[in-house]
Order: sequence, then structure tokens, then C-alpha cells
Amino acid sequence: MSEPRAIEQTLTIPYSWGYGAGLEMFFSGTRDRKIIGLRCPSCEGVIVPPSEVCGRCFAQLDWDQPVELPPRARLESWTEIHLPFPGQPTQPPYILGLICFEGAATLFTHLIGETEEDKLALGLPLDVIWAEERSGDLYDIQHLRPADPALRVAPRRFAPTIGVDQDAEPWEPPVPQDQMTPVERIVYALPPRFVPEQAGDWQAAVQFIFGGDGGGSYWVEVAGGRCTAGPGEHSSPTATVKTKANTWLGMAAGTVNPQLAFVTGRIRVKGTIADVQRLNDRTLFERKG
Repeated sequence: MSEPRAIEQTLTIPYSWGYGAGLEMFFSGTRDRKIIGLRCPSCEGVIVPPSEVCGRCFAQLDWDQPVELPPRARLESWTEIHLPFPGQPTQPPYILGLICFEGAATLFTHLIGETEEDKLALGLPLDVIWAEERSGDLYDIQHLRPADPALRVAPRRFAPTIGVDQDAEPWEPPVPQDQMTPVERIVYALPPRFVPEQAGDWQAAVQFIFGGDGGGSYWVEVAGGRCTAGPGEHSSPTATVKTKANTWLGMAAGTVNPQLAFVTGRIRVKGTIADVQRLNDRTLFERKG
């Protein structure tokens, strides 16, 4: 009897994820520095973010009756995150809080900043801190901080960069902007957004290997307080990322879920995964435009 034959192949299922009416209303509000909910006609609780049905009494909500709440909240619970994992909003350690917006009847999860864990308490009043650049997503809210200034500390900053070469020539992309491929526009956008004051003595070299149409090999390096990038193979990467070009572009556009892509094998990482995650840290690489 002949040996069974095995055929290995990768199945790709293109998809896009829509906010839905409730989150669309909520994130349209955060883009304009507003906290929007819907008042339940039955129990009169304000549901944030809005949804079709009240989660407390299951009554149908009225989309024509939005409620704007003040940018304040209270702390209901919290945890301090120390371990890295895919899709984190920033580099650990950081505090993730379960909060209730003032006037709301539901809970919401977001970052707690400008404080320390030992200064927190149940019921602590919090203020919403808006991001300077807002595009209608979860990070329109940069974080929440204690309303009492006595409980605040300076925003978390990494130690000043060690060994920064102040005379080094500014990094320039190897190809003109109008000649870049879509993948190159993403890779080569990192060095100009880099904030050296946030990097401390972090040194890393991430190698990207993009397959499929529009793919290629590129690297991003952080060393000596500078971020550079280029085509080809890096001599000593601390992490290597392998994925299809369209997967990476979808993540950048928000149509591909990074966590799902990672656990389903559409993205493979070898080496120090924290170095890859830090490339998405908005304190290290400022979002522009």
C-alpha cells in the first residue's frame, strides 16, 4: 500500500471589519472630542458605546436619541500589564483600567496614564485626555488620568537616549516618495516619526520579509537614538517578520486584525517579538496626519 500523500497550502480569506452603527456613532464622537451614548427608554441608563439593545434590560434603543456625556469617568477596576503580547497599545508596563464614564450605565476599558498603580483606588475620578490627532478609533482617547493633580506623575518617559550622535545626518528614504511601493511607504514612514527621547537605550533591528505582489525584504533599525530603514537583508536582526504584503497593508489600513493574523499564522515572528511590537508604540513613533 502506497504512503498517503499530503498537500500543504495556505488558505487566505480576505475580509474587512465594519464598526457597526453603535461604534460608528461612538468613534465619530471621539473624533470630535465627544463621548456619545444612547439612553435606554426602559431603564433610562446611558449605554456607552451605543448598541442596538440595552445590555441591562434588553430594551430596544433609539438611534435618534444620542446623549453626550462629559469627558470624565470613575475607576471601577484596573490591572498593570507587564508582559508583551501582539496588539498591545503601548510598551509594558502600563495600566489598563475598567472605567465608567460620568452619567453612563456601562463599563469601558482604556489606558490609565500619568499616575502610578499605588495611587489608584476604586471610584477614583478620572479625566479623559484626548489625542492631538484623532481619526475615529479607540486611540482618539490617549488615556485617562486622575482628576486630582496630587495623584498624577509626569507622563511616562524613557530615560534620555544614551550615545545620541547629534551631528549625524538626518535619515533620508532611499527612493523618492512618489516612486515608493505601498509597503515601502509604511516602512519608510517610521524613521521620520521616531521620538528618540522615548527610546532610552533600546536597540533593535527588525527584518521584514513580505511575500506576494508588491513584496520584498526591508529592515528597520533603532540604535544610538536614531531610526533608519532600508531595503534588503539586515546583517544581524533581533526579530524577523514574515507575512504577505497585502496582509501588512491591511493591518495598516485597519482591515486586518493583527491579533487574528498572528494566531492564524498569517504573520510569523522569529526573535524578540517585543521589538516588533514597539514599532507600533505611539509614544515611540508619533502618528502624523
